[in-house]
Amino acid sequence: MQVKTHKTNRYSHDNHHSLSNHHSYEACHSHETRHSRKARHSREGGNPEKNNFLLPFICILLLFSPFSNSASLDQKLKKALKDSGIPSRQLGVIVSDPNKPLYQLNADQSFVPASLMKLFTASALLELLSPSLQFTTSFMAKNKVKKSTVKGDLYMKGGGDPGFVSESLWNLVNNLKRTGLKTIEGDLIVDDSRFDKKRKGERLPRPSHSSYDAPVGALSFNWNTANLYLRPGKKAGTPLQIIVDPSASYFTNIDNRTYTTKKRPKKPVSIQREKQKNLRESLKIKGSLSFHQPETLIYKNILYPAIWTGWNTLDFLNQRGIHVTGKIKKGITPNKASVLAEWKSRPLTEHIALMMKYSNNFMVEMLVKNMVVELEGKTGNLKDGLNIIKKHMQTLGIETNRYRLIQASGLSRKNKVTPQHILTVLKYWLHHPLQPEFESALPLSGEDGTLKKYFKKSVLKRHIHAKTGSINGVTGLAGYLITKNGDKKMFVFLFNGPPSSQTQAEKLFRKWAHIIWNF
Repeated sequence: MQVKTHKTNRYSHDNHHSLSNHHSYEACHSHETRHSRKARHSREGGNPEKNNFLLPFICILLLFSPFSNSASLDQKLKKALKDSGIPSRQLGVIVSDPNKPLYQLNADQSFVPASLMKLFTASALLELLSPSLQFTTSFMAKNKVKKSTVKGDLYMKGGGDPGFVSESLWNLVNNLKRTGLKTIEGDLIVDDSRFDKKRKGERLPRPSHSSYDAPVGALSFNWNTANLYLRPGKKAGTPLQIIVDPSASYFTNIDNRTYTTKKRPKKPVSIQREKQKNLRESLKIKGSLSFHQPETLIYKNILYPAIWTGWNTLDFLNQRGIHVTGKIKKGITPNKASVLAEWKSRPLTEHIALMMKYSNNFMVEMLVKNMVVELEGKTGNLKDGLNIIKKHMQTLGIETNRYRLIQASGLSRKNKVTPQHILTVLKYWLHHPLQPEFESALPLSGEDGTLKKYFKKSVLKRHIHAKTGSINGVTGLAGYLITKNGDKKMFVFLFNGPPSSQTQAEKLFRKWAHIIWNF
């Protein structure tokens, strides 16, 4: 069902509306005196009292005529929808001013939100945790450094940093190097006990090896994803060159069954993995690239986050001249261990921005687990994290029985929310003290994140801060838009339908955005 709200807007740019308002202004604000009107109407044979009686009603009719700007917005949005050929039942739409809706379509109907679910997660994180919160990764030991040596194990304790990458690890190792340490006479113990052992929330039916589906752990590295660079061989028939970044030591073996071709390859590159002993993996790579193809990058998530981090740490330690005599093992840091070196992450607000701009599912689950540790003092887990988000939604006025939250990043088709629920979050942050942090965390049209390639050569460049969402048969866009008059509008666009219509829905969303900008 479609509901439209008529509104008179003095900033209308429709010519006929401007003309109507001009006549209404003339009729309602004429400076002609009552005496002169009587004289004129007497000469013209009219009835001045009767005309004066009707004048207020004429003014009202003119001011609330069908040519009002809201009516124009309503008509243009509907026409764009009709031209798209998408059935209205597959769409949920709200366009709103800060105080009242301007257009609604299926506003209270439940939809699969895909990554628009991250709006609720980000809202809870920013509302409940300190915006300056940092996560610390530490090297610890029971014994002090003596004569450049630690006798006993070196513990690497994970602090749940979702952005612990090569640069972070390099800085941590350098901090350790400055202690004068050269030798650890023991094992490298990796400790990820801050979180539970559940690596993933309920996601899409088929697990993926892609980076967006990476497992989580309190001690994670490079988003728990290996970068595999593939280059053609020097001549046809030779194997491809394979480089693993930052290190291949985590993998026990890489079976390279690839080859270089002269012409377009018939078989694309595929990667299979097998579990090995001691929580490691091996890779089997097949397929081909043509001699003239550029370097290809493939992201591959890993299975064992802490061990993956340990092997990369061992490589970094060796590069800085620090030798570990023992092995890499999982364990828990003893209470009596003291800190040798540590690295603090970027603040929470920057993590949220990366999570939102690039729709990073891995970071969502890391931050949700951290929320449990920080707020409830428990081991980080997704179940309690989801309950915290639900309580936050309830404080916003969203009733628990009106939605379904199964997975915080949106990688579940069981998630269900309405466009009105999403608008509630957007409205809540309009006047919040941390409003700038919330809005700037959203992708900016034509500039960054998942909106970087959209509206690049459009008047809408830098005019939209909005979250995108997309899985097969689902696409969404919701956020804030600045019109050409400088007014801020909120909007929610959601499509649930056949995958074949998904591209058309995205085109419709962009057309609607232009219509709103002109409003």
